[in-house]
Amino acid sequence: MQPGTTNVEKPTDAVGVCLSCETSLPLRDPIGRERGHLWECAKCGTRVAAVFDAEKAAGDFSAVRPVKFYIKRSELTEPPRTINRFAQQQNEREGVRADHRAVERHAFSRTATVLELDEALTPVNEPDVAISRNLSKRGIAVVLTRAIAAKYVIVELDQGDSTIQILSRVTRCEPLGPYYDLAAEFVVKAVD
Repeated sequence: MQPGTTNVEKPTDAVGVCLSCETSLPLRDPIGRERGHLWECAKCGTRVAAVFDAEKAAGDFSAVRPVKFYIKRSELTEPPRTINRFAQQQNEREGVRADHRAVERHAFSRTATVLELDEALTPVNEPDVAISRNLSKRGIAVVLTRAIAAKYVIVELDQGDSTIQILSRVTRCEPLGPYYDLAAEFVVKAVD
């Protein structure tokens, strides 16, 4: 058996209930070569290694929070230098439009790390370094060098001496000049 794999053949509901507070959790045991992740019960803080069960969750993330994913930013390839200027030009071109948004967005140009996740919310590729374009209370837009097809991503932003990671739902990823414009709605902050 390879590291990070398990010999569980069928999913069980063993991790579907918090052992401390008995809250129902949208988690299951890994199957085959699936790799679990560390999740925290939102009610009591108990942590469990498991796979997110998207079918059981039905889009509801209120019972669990992901523990921060391990991303070693220093080992990632920096995006081309031209991407910074491109993102700034897009913001200048668009301005702060009062389009049909419920929450105001603000120009926000910073380096961000984007980690693509599969349906079980486990990483599917190496993280990408991107440049953010704008930010609101509900989401973020970033410019990437490649398209992302996933429904969910982890967006990591520097916050002084530490980082913040936010599980986010991808609302679009479209070509924008030589790059890709990804918009994502924040779902839940990962815990340390």
